[in-house]
Amino acid sequence: MSEPRKTRAPAPIDCSRLVGHLQQRAEEERARISRMLHHDVSGMLAAARMDLSRLVARVGSEGDLPEQLRRVDQLIEHVIGDARAEMQRLHPALIDHFGLPVALRHLIEEKCRRPGCRFTVELVDESEGLGPPLPMAVYRTVETLLSDDGLQEFTATFGPHREGYLLELALSPFPESPDPARVDDLRALRAWVEALGATWKESRRDRGWLIELRLPRRPATSLVAAPGG
Repeated sequence: MSEPRKTRAPAPIDCSRLVGHLQQRAEEERARISRMLHHDVSGMLAAARMDLSRLVARVGSEGDLPEQLRRVDQLIEHVIGDARAEMQRLHPALIDHFGLPVALRHLIEEKCRRPGCRFTVELVDESEGLGPPLPMAVYRTVETLLSDDGLQEFTATFGPHREGYLLELALSPFPESPDPARVDDLRALRAWVEALGATWKESRRDRGWLIELRLPRRPATSLVAAPGG
């Protein structure tokens, strides 16, 4: 009688790589929706505004119709503005066109305009060798850190360091009762950043919090393939 066939145990799951893979897939979906808004929604509405402007020119200025058409034009303009703002939120084009430092500077200045928040930005305008999607992972990390309404001081320093770049982020005060959802977001982002070859180091300083991200100057590892594939 033959012995029962042994089945091979499944390989252990690399949770960090799995989380990084899911983060990247989510980012790819954001980029897809952003492209759809740009090409299908914003583009078609812009074409509709052009047709509407020609129609307004033909009907002249008599009666209620011209005023109604102008209100429709204003509504379309408002929708286009909302679509462009949503496109920027989903996939910040500054990273693609100008690189990580410019995108970070714009993000920090925008987020730290609220009352009671002081910020300092020292970023070199150079990020050659940072292969995608690492710049986006770093951008999302800073974006999440800046979402703390209790943030009073924020300092960002970025420049060359050994075989890549060093991004130092100093935040104050340290959140004593952090939002659990935000903590989970940061843990997932850390897994993504580290899966792409970067080093994440954090420490407490007085009332503040220091995060150091060492970013390798080389093409980032792709996480499109399923973990373990």
